Amino acid sequence: MQNITRKRLFLPSHWRPKSYKSKLLIFLIKLSNSKYLYTFVLMNKLVRNFWQIPWKLKQAFVIALCFPMAGLLLDLVIGRNSVWIPQFPYNLIIFLLFIASIGLIFFFYKKSQLVQFLSSIPATISSITIFIGVLLLMGLIPQHPESSPFAIQLRLNDILHSGIFLFSLIYLLIILTFTIFTRIYPFRWRNMGFLLNHIGLLIILGGATMDSSDLYRLKMVCGYNTPIWYGTNQDGKQYKLPFAVELKKFHIDYYDPELVLIDRESNEAVKTKVKPDAYIKKGKTIKFDDKIKVTIDTFYRHAFESKKIFLPAERPGNTQAVKVRVYETESKKTVKGWVSAGSFIQYPHRIKLKHYDLGLAPPKPKKYSSEFKLYEPDQEPRTITLVVNKPVRSMGWKLYQVSYDTRKGKWSEYTVIEAVKDPWLPLVYIGFFMLLAGVFLLTWQSANWNRNG
Repeated sequence: MQNITRKRLFLPSHWRPKSYKSKLLIFLIKLSNSKYLYTFVLMNKLVRNFWQIPWKLKQAFVIALCFPMAGLLLDLVIGRNSVWIPQFPYNLIIFLLFIASIGLIFFFYKKSQLVQFLSSIPATISSITIFIGVLLLMGLIPQHPESSPFAIQLRLNDILHSGIFLFSLIYLLIILTFTIFTRIYPFRWRNMGFLLNHIGLLIILGGATMDSSDLYRLKMVCGYNTPIWYGTNQDGKQYKLPFAVELKKFHIDYYDPELVLIDRESNEAVKTKVKPDAYIKKGKTIKFDDKIKVTIDTFYRHAFESKKIFLPAERPGNTQAVKVRVYETESKKTVKGWVSAGSFIQYPHRIKLKHYDLGLAPPKPKKYSSEFKLYEPDQEPRTITLVVNKPVRSMGWKLYQVSYDTRKGKWSEYTVIEAVKDPWLPLVYIGFFMLLAGVFLLTWQSANWNRNG
């Protein structure tokens, strides 16, 4: 028994003490030959300190959570102001210095345990998980100024411009950059797919971050024959543009109007089964729930009321008007009359039935466009046409047709366009192409490895 106890007093090699105090303690334990004291020391050696290196997944998540928490504290300090990101060229310089500094740290301290942790799988998993969690918050919490006071106080109603998003993104970029350098040096061709994937993602995230300070979305309200050379952002701040636009023509096409049954109390359309459909066409018969049958006798796309009837006339304030015959199966009566959608001058016309009113739904725009005269420095004025989703480029800006005076419709006296400047978008596209190329290369390499065993 004594021999067995003596053998147990010899600690494993990786537990052997280095300091003089630890050596003295072990010497006293051996000298006393106390297996109880030895067990106590042995158990303390087995109980691992939480922050003892190497760090695992638990420590990685704690470190990753510290970054958005730091961003949250920053948001509480600065209040409702957005986190400031410098504009070009300072944002590009900072981004390049960021990559260069991480590269120097990696090449000079790549054997340090901190650098090895920052390029490890636990650090990668935790940083991606936390960043995705921040993105999920953007989807779950309404991102508009009229959110709850709690969300406004913590900047959760504008996460994209908050410190929470910025700090979690910075940590992800740090991990991503260290991971890239682990495959760059030493370089091997078999790592090319991995590098394209990760460098493409780095370019996308970095370009999107820098783009937030250089992106402009300006609204321009353009009236007829009045050159406009300025626009306002969502905060109402006005910016001068390097060009000017002057509205010359506005054109809009509408879909065919639609008959609806309207509830008198709520003044809203009633959901009914319609055969074949409720769109207007001369001579067509429309059935609502097989209880109301409507026959269309006359249809005017542009009409004005005169002595309780409608006459065709194309002038400001005209409306769509339809003359119909309505037969109700319950009362077995036929009613004749006019229905119209109304306009900013004319009231809508309806036919009163036993339970509902028969009316015409407001016209729905099918396509609208504006014709402008564009003025650019040192160039002759040129005529451009803006159609929805078909922008026109001018001096690094894109001009989009976005709206008009919906109240006056065809007779709108102004049109609204949006001027967008997004200088970092080509870089983000390059990142996407690199990401796709990396995916294809990794797929091809995987297929070759499987084929060759």
